[in-house]
Amino acid sequence: MKKNNGKMSGHSMSIEAKCEACQEIFLIRKNDLRSKCFEVVSLHPAEIELLYYDCPVCRKRYFVQVKDDRTKELFNDLEEASTFLGCREPGKTEAKAKFDKTRKELSRYRDMLKAMHEGSLVRDNENDCSYELRFTK
Repeated sequence: MKKNNGKMSGHSMSIEAKCEACQEIFLIRKNDLRSKCFEVVSLHPAEIELLYYDCPVCRKRYFVQVKDDRTKELFNDLEEASTFLGCREPGKTEAKAKFDKTRKELSRYRDMLKAMHEGSLVRDNENDCSYELRFTK
């Protein structure tokens, strides 16, 4: 999947993409992204939540992000730290430092999860489908 620069469309951000399978050019909007739990059946067995979108023409699936319990914890910590960023209190500097540290840790952890699961076979038990997990760059 080749992505072009983001373009503003109304009030929501969209990204133009070209499907590698059918060559269709289409826009990916926030509401086009889906999140679902998949069972990892190879390499590192686990249940993970994957964020993905499908080509609207040929339905080729593109995986964007992986989540597990640790990423959810880090994201909650990030949200908590962000609530203090708008304050003009002495704790703002500490909140900013915590926010930056947590954001970096979340990014590193997500990259590690992607690397760990890249190439794994994942199963969508709900739709009785399996996919070789390849993350969109």
